[in-house]
Amino acid sequence: MYWLELHDVPKAVSVYRELIAQAPDAPETAEGHVVLAGILESQYRDLRGAISELTAVLARDPPTAPDLRYHVAKLYFELGDYQQAELEARTLVEKFPSSPLVDDGWMLAGQSLSMLDGMRADAMKAFSTLIEKFPDSELVPHALFELGKLRGESGDDAGAIQAWVQALERHPDPQVVQSAIARTRKRIAATTPRGVGAREAFQRAEVRRVAQARTSLEAAGGTAEQAAREHGD
Repeated sequence: MYWLELHDVPKAVSVYRELIAQAPDAPETAEGHVVLAGILESQYRDLRGAISELTAVLARDPPTAPDLRYHVAKLYFELGDYQQAELEARTLVEKFPSSPLVDDGWMLAGQSLSMLDGMRADAMKAFSTLIEKFPDSELVPHALFELGKLRGESGDDAGAIQAWVQALERHPDPQVVQSAIARTRKRIAATTPRGVGAREAFQRAEVRRVAQARTSLEAAGGTAEQAAREHGD
């Protein structure tokens, strides 16, 4: 009543905490933890307090454990604790492999790992796992986009473009993907010399040398003095 009808947030928090303290093992208390977590998150931005309440429910191994675990992982990500966010997301995918949230778990794991130094390869593996195991997931184009970014950061421009081209078909914002492709292609064009290769460079040098030669002897490699004597003879 305090929370839903009277909108007295402080009083609602007080009553839920009293419930938890007086009847910690009651079935209603599990729901109390969840509601209290929601209040702490939405009304006070107390994300760690919300995590604490949800963790208390998870200790009971409730039927809603996959949802609660994913929520905890997202809260850690929002806090910037990417290592713990990845741990919670991986716990979800390993402990509840049949949950419909497993693809979300892999996505969040990849995003968390990509924020950690030295974990780029692991992040790419997480995104690739999502793409391979859940090809019909609506998260696949997003995973492909993130995978392309990581490939680009590692210097694999061709691999980045390949991932982005795959993402284009189903990505909800294709313009963002097209912009990434265009920027990368422009960078490739700006950093790649024309006529790459020693053979092409040698051939161009030969053409210039022959074109500048005044006599057949010069063209064959003779000096200017030798060419002058040949002309005098």
